[in-house]
Amino acid sequence: MIALVLRLTQTSGTPSREGVHVELTETHEELAAELGTVRELVSRNLSQLQAEGFLEVNGRTIMVKDLAGLRREQISSK
Repeated sequence: MIALVLRLTQTSGTPSREGVHVELTETHEELAAELGTVRELVSRNLSQLQAEGFLEVNGRTIMVKDLAGLRREQISSK
């Protein structure tokens, strides 16, 4: 999930003072199919990343607040 969020920040993200704004064009179910998982896991992982302070999720909008931290989290979870 982290890799997908990072890819989206690079391909369609808009930098701002708050972080990197990403507008999701796919539903959680479509993202899950792309990742080979289920919608519930996508929603749970996004919620976990939000709880850890890396991003904020508001509907189809993701604001990545700690891009560097998210990259470190990706490396440490491998």
